Amino acid sequence: MQYSAAGKEQGQGQAVNPGRAMLHSLIVPGWGQLDNGSRKKAALFFAAELFFVGGYVYESSLVRKSDLTQYEREAYRTDRNTFVIYWFLAKVLDITDAYVDAQLARFDVRDITPVELKPKDGTE
Repeated sequence: MQYSAAGKEQGQGQAVNPGRAMLHSLIVPGWGQLDNGSRKKAALFFAAELFFVGGYVYESSLVRKSDLTQYEREAYRTDRNTFVIYWFLAKVLDITDAYVDAQLARFDVRDITPVELKPKDGTE
């Protein structure tokens, strides 16, 4: 029995094309992770992106209120823009993770030769 770098048994299911996993994660958060068999990571990325988009929508609704001072409006606008930055970073991490997992799906960790460390002076 051989295992991949992701800890999954090789030979089960089909290997995912890394480009396809990236495209799926670009379209729907977590879809690339589902392609790679990582359900928990898919749920995490989906929830994170949903949170950031929801935060953006909420802060946008606060910016549009008419009874705000200039200072309050700028504070809400800054918070709204921060949600956009966090969403973008989550999206990049989502796409990158899907690509790396798909690339490492065929990597057999049993092919790695263990390294033996010995003292420099030759004693055991």
